[in-house]
Amino acid sequence: FAATKQVLVTAVSEFQPDVIVAHSAGVGKAVTLATSGVWQGPLILLAGGIGCAKVSDVVGQSVTVVVPRRDPDAKVMLQAVRSVAEPARLVVLQVDDVHDLNSSMVRDDRLRHVIVETLQRGQGYQTPAAESADAPDDVRSRLRWLFSEWDL
Repeated sequence: FAATKQVLVTAVSEFQPDVIVAHSAGVGKAVTLATSGVWQGPLILLAGGIGCAKVSDVVGQSVTVVVPRRDPDAKVMLQAVRSVAEPARLVVLQVDDVHDLNSSMVRDDRLRHVIVETLQRGQGYQTPAAESADAPDDVRSRLRWLFSEWDL
């Protein structure tokens, strides 16, 4: 784990992302970066299972947790976010999907909107739903792949 954390610390330092989006096993890594003070920006945690447990220790950051209702770990994710220190900075989005979130986040292009809204919330701006639908398309050009369970 220490080697993986160091790779992520280096990647965050070099790339300086606006937001970290993590899925599945990557959620635990992203939360560790946040709780250790390495990352202080917005987080989007997708289908994180037990990796969401430490989200209660995240302070001062805008966090969006996406919980797929048909994921066997949905209950664990919801329990984890109930104890978050700053509930005003947290948005929990429950979607009718399975663990991979391909239907709700990818095919429906909802991930782009979640990213934009989380960034804006982190900057203190509340986005009306109608306005967020018109968010610019350049989000993908600013993304970088940092970690996946397939990288192990």
